[in-house]
Amino acid sequence: MAFDGGKTSVETRLKLALIDQLEMGIDLIEHLDDQTYSHSDRGRGSVGAHVRHNINFVDAVIDGSICGLIDHSNRSRDQRIETDRSTASAKMRSLIDVLKEVPMNVAEVVNVASELDASLHHVSTLGRELEFAISHTIHHYALIRERLNDTGFKFDRRFGIAPSTLEYWRTAEQ
Repeated sequence: MAFDGGKTSVETRLKLALIDQLEMGIDLIEHLDDQTYSHSDRGRGSVGAHVRHNINFVDAVIDGSICGLIDHSNRSRDQRIETDRSTASAKMRSLIDVLKEVPMNVAEVVNVASELDASLHHVSTLGRELEFAISHTIHHYALIRERLNDTGFKFDRRFGIAPSTLEYWRTAEQ
């Protein structure tokens, strides 16, 4: 996703970047078979497990934008998302719909529950937490990419690659 030099609001840019990541996830899911999506071996999480984990983190940020507390530990962990590609795609589409509809003030202060001690809350902003959700999604996509590396699967060039790396590659190619 190319940004327009700051003409679009930060809220819109962050939401579009997260939507772009979710859309890449949907594209991945639609191009995998059920076995590849749900198979786990040698202690590595399945593609579906990574997808479910990402969905839970994005869900937490959206919920936190509404209630003021982001709690990444309080996840649904819906096993159907790990094994049923249509459930995962539908959930990602619903997250995209919410991101398009729900206004989010990126400067809004939110509390983030500690993942080490639930009684601790850290102060953050919604913008920072949207950035975290994007980064976290890219990180898990990189793990998926590594997991599927030997299968011959053809990824979107941007899938699992940090925006700064993509920019570096773009500049290096010129």
